[in-house]
Amino acid sequence: MSSVHLDPESNAASIVFDPKSQVGHTIELEYGGSVVGTVTFSRSGRIIELECLDAQHQLPEGIMWNGEAAGPNDR
Repeated sequence: MSSVHLDPESNAASIVFDPKSQVGHTIELEYGGSVVGTVTFSRSGRIIELECLDAQHQLPEGIMWNGEAAGPNDR
């Protein structure tokens, strides 16, 4: 089961997911009943793409996953 929580005060995103079910998949980030972004995971379970679809709710830049910055070579 996957869940995403966006905190409007700190503009932070918390993502909880089952790596086996989400690897290689894109999940939607919901905020106030609207989809405001998407996150895509690599085969190793790291975030490889985080996209904001709503300019009003900017997602944080420089996402760190397991202490390392996710990049295009982590596919």
